[in-house]
Amino acid sequence: MKLNYTRIILTAAAVVFFYTACKKSETKPDAKTLSAIDTSNTKIAFNLMQGLSGAYGGTNINDGIKAESNITNGQNNGAIVFKKVPLCGFAIDTTFNTKTKSADTNKTFFGNFKFVYTCSTDRPDGYRTHDSVVSVAVSPLLKNSFTAAQDYTVKALDTTYKLVSTNGSILSITDNAIYKDGFSVGYDYNYNSYTLHGLKIDFTKGSADIITGVAEFKSTTSYLHPGDKQVTEVSNTGTITFLGNHKARLHLNEKNKSYSVNLLTGGVTAI
Repeated sequence: MKLNYTRIILTAAAVVFFYTACKKSETKPDAKTLSAIDTSNTKIAFNLMQGLSGAYGGTNINDGIKAESNITNGQNNGAIVFKKVPLCGFAIDTTFNTKTKSADTNKTFFGNFKFVYTCSTDRPDGYRTHDSVVSVAVSPLLKNSFTAAQDYTVKALDTTYKLVSTNGSILSITDNAIYKDGFSVGYDYNYNSYTLHGLKIDFTKGSADIITGVAEFKSTTSYLHPGDKQVTEVSNTGTITFLGNHKARLHLNEKNKSYSVNLLTGGVTAI
């Protein structure tokens, strides 16, 4: 989980290009029943892990926070140029807006990215990130949009940088519309927001494993598919309690139901 100085450049450069790979698939949504929507709500915990790992755009918590304690001149004598790391307080703050076209589909990616290293002593041991990503794809048959936002802090809890704490929020919104002969004939909408409380994340074995902490969430799924006579909408609030070993317990308040969730595969089991 070591971070070298090339990440400063790569992070800034990768922001725009990364989103082209992270947009939602531009296909017509499959018809769903109410029971299928209930099932999709159990994916809420898995979606949060996707958000933390940058799968929807923005910062990837797996990239780590460690930086070198000294900077040398790169010569054979290895003379130290800086005793203290100048990254403390270093910030990347940028906006982006790019447009592309593929066949009959126009695509737009825009947003804002801010990343700041934080230090408790004289070297980075954490960071703050605040970023938002919006991708829009428009063709005669569809209009798909996806929004992702991250606003959280990460702080190292030991000198190995393999145990960190996280607090903040993550948001994702998907809004896909279907058109026929110039008229809207259906849509899929999904909203998920998360508030992170005291997440403790262990990187000892490589990928992030949230071993303790709680995330509160709000989720709304709404759709009207071709042939449907009325809109179906399902809303939930609840909590995700992290148990370690890539497992969590998801509780849906409105239904008073709980599920065991595998955060690596997204698999769920009713408790």
